[in-house]
Amino acid sequence: MNNRNKALMLWSLATKMKLRIQTCRLASTNVCSKAYNA
Repeated sequence: MNNRNKALMLWSLATKMKLRIQTCRLASTNVCSKAYNA
């Protein structure tokens, strides 16, 4: 895997995590913990 693909993969992963964290803040902690444990 070249560096560009690695960077894109990390960026998309970070974006997904950010979206998940934002969703957690909006939702209840119960939903949040379920999302992280899934």
